[in-house]
Amino acid sequence: MATISKTAIAAAVEIAGASATLPTTIPANPRAPWLLTGAPGVGKTSFAHTILGGVLRQRADDCTPGDSIIIHCASRDPVEIAGGVIADRERGVMRWLPSEIVAAARIMPLGVIVDDISAGTAAQRAAALQWSDGTLGLHPGTRVIATANPPAIAAGAAEGLTAPELARWRHITMGPEAAVRWLAGQAGDVGLVGRYLVSNPAAALASTEAIMVAVDKQEPYPCPRAWQRAAEEAAIDGSEAGMQCVGTMAWAAFESWRMAQDLPDPREILAGRDSRVPKFADGALATAAALATIVVGPPPVADAALKCACDWFVAAANAGHAGVVSLELGRILKKHDRLAAWVQTGAGSVYARVLS
Repeated sequence: MATISKTAIAAAVEIAGASATLPTTIPANPRAPWLLTGAPGVGKTSFAHTILGGVLRQRADDCTPGDSIIIHCASRDPVEIAGGVIADRERGVMRWLPSEIVAAARIMPLGVIVDDISAGTAAQRAAALQWSDGTLGLHPGTRVIATANPPAIAAGAAEGLTAPELARWRHITMGPEAAVRWLAGQAGDVGLVGRYLVSNPAAALASTEAIMVAVDKQEPYPCPRAWQRAAEEAAIDGSEAGMQCVGTMAWAAFESWRMAQDLPDPREILAGRDSRVPKFADGALATAAALATIVVGPPPVADAALKCACDWFVAAANAGHAGVVSLELGRILKKHDRLAAWVQTGAGSVYARVLS
């Protein structure tokens, strides 16, 4: 899945139903590295990379300071994950030799993603645990985030981490909200799916029980990653391709919603080529969320596009949707504080009471 922007993540924290505990920064050399837990497909690895920053690398010898490197826990030998004991024949002793990744993270600041630790064997998880215990002598600027699936749907050898493993991390649970926000800000069919999920948040991710059933039957299930692929595939091969990515019922519900909507493309609104406000509240909310995600960037939008967004929000208020879209306008105002006068004395004053 494509990387989620920091601003999209920050915005997701502010929306109703988003986890208020989802941080947007991680300090250098934290005392407790993060363990990011969430269902498969909610964007944990993308979130981790966004927080850590830099170019995402697979090999230590490709790294430069500030890059991120990913360790796929289930597919790496334990020695590759952290290191191992070797025989020093010249000295006649056994000594510990760090892995190439540890060696790189000692001499330069890196972001390290220990991916899907819950899928590893006991030996792989034991090696990964060394990244959390402070004994590797890492560079002060190196930061570590591990990811894991919930015990009920953990892949691979383990159904869950043990108590000693769990005690080493700062635990952060991730839902689908950040990924949904990112989808809603995209163009074309992906953005349309994202706006549907903003309006119907329960559709973004199947329940744990439904995921377990899908695994047993080897069938698709809805999650943000699958929704993105469904939109991309359906644009090429039609609705059947969408069903094959998220399941028949999930895609049918989206198709039913799409037929009932008359949603403008947010990028057309920002370009001044469309000013339509959807008739129904959920369509207005979906459009407002997409506009806000784009406007808060990155990349930054031009002043002309910002004005078009403001004009649309005024039109939405005049159409009776001020209460529905005000939270999304609040995201824009937080990013562009120069719009304060627009709300206080300008056309945006239609929101003054709602935002106060």
